[in-house]
Amino acid sequence: MTMQCSNRTSREDSGIALETILQEFERVMFAPGDVVFLEDDPGDRAFVVESGVVEISKHGADGRTLTLGTIGAGSMFGEMALLDGQPRMANAIAMVPTQCIVLPRSLFLAETAALSPFTRFVVSTLLIHVRNLGIRMASQAGLAKVPFTERFVHAYIAHARGVIDVSHFFCDADGKRAEDALRVINEDPISHAWCCISFKVTFAGHLDVLNADELRMFHETFDETLIATYEEYPAEIIHSALAERANLLIAAWKVYEGHFAHDFVTNG
Repeated sequence: MTMQCSNRTSREDSGIALETILQEFERVMFAPGDVVFLEDDPGDRAFVVESGVVEISKHGADGRTLTLGTIGAGSMFGEMALLDGQPRMANAIAMVPTQCIVLPRSLFLAETAALSPFTRFVVSTLLIHVRNLGIRMASQAGLAKVPFTERFVHAYIAHARGVIDVSHFFCDADGKRAEDALRVINEDPISHAWCCISFKVTFAGHLDVLNADELRMFHETFDETLIATYEEYPAEIIHSALAERANLLIAAWKVYEGHFAHDFVTNG
C-alpha cells in the first residue's frame, strides 16, 4: 500500500474548517455608507468581513470624525462584544458594497459556558489583553481627542464589570490625570465591589462563589426573574444589565466630579 501524503498545511486545514463553520452563520449585505453599528449601540455580536471594506471611526471632542482604521475581507471586527457585551466605543461604516458574517454573542456565551472555569478564565483574560493592546495601538494617535470625561466613565463601568486593568481607556497625553483616574476607580467602593463580584461570577460561571455580602448585593440589584432567566450563565446579567440596574453612569459621574472638579468645569 502506498501512503499518500497531503500537501496541505495545518494552517490550510484550519482555514477549511473555519470556512465550513462560517457557512452556518447569517450574512448581511451593506451598501456604501450603511451603518454596521454606531458608538453606544449594544454590543451583541461580532462581524467577519467576507467581501468589501468597513471603516472604523470615532467622534472626536471637536466634533470631527476620527478614522481609527479599515477592516478588509477575512478580518473580524466588533469582537470584544463577544467577551464583555459592552456598548460600542466606535462606529463601523461600510465604505463599499460589503458582505459580513454575523457572529452572535449568544452563541459565544453558550460555547464558553461549556468550558471549565479555568479555561473560560484563560480565554477571557487573553481576549481582554488583546483588546487592551489593540486600543492602545490605535489610541495614542486619536484617543486624546475623545473627551477625558467620556473615557473615565467608560473605564469606571468596565472596571465594575470585572475588567481589572482599565488603563487602555487613557493615553500618554492625559499625563497625571490617567494615573489619578485609575487610582480613584480602583478605590471607589461601588466600582471595586462590583469588580470583585463580576470577576468571580465570570470566572466560576455561577453565584455560589460569592460571599454573603456579595450575594446580598447581587440579589438587591437584580430581581429574581432576571437571575432565573440567566441561571445557566449569570455573568450575562452583569454584561447586559449591571450598568442600568446599579446606576453606574450616575456613580461614575459623581466620582469624576468629586476628584476632577476643576477639570469638569474647564473641559466638560
